[in-house]
Amino acid sequence: MKRIVLLSATLLGGSTGCVMPFLQPPQTKPAEAPAPPPPPAVTADGITDRNAPERAKALRAELEREAARPAPWEEEAQKK
Repeated sequence: MKRIVLLSATLLGGSTGCVMPFLQPPQTKPAEAPAPPPPPAVTADGITDRNAPERAKALRAELEREAARPAPWEEEAQKK
C-alpha cells in the first residue's frame, strides 16, 4: 500500500512539473560582457596645438567619469 501511495505521489508530482532539485540541470547565468577600458589619461605631454580641442573634450569626459564614480570610502561603506 505504501508503495502505491509513494508511486502515485511521485507520478503526480512529476506530471505537474515538480522535480527534485538534484535532478534539474544547473542553471547558469549568462556571461556579462566586461566593461570597455577607459580611454588613456590626458597628460600635458600629449597636447599640441592641433589636438587641443579634442584633448580638452577628453579631459572633460575624464573629469565627469571620475566625478560620477563613488569615492573609495563610500565604496567600503556600501560593501558593509
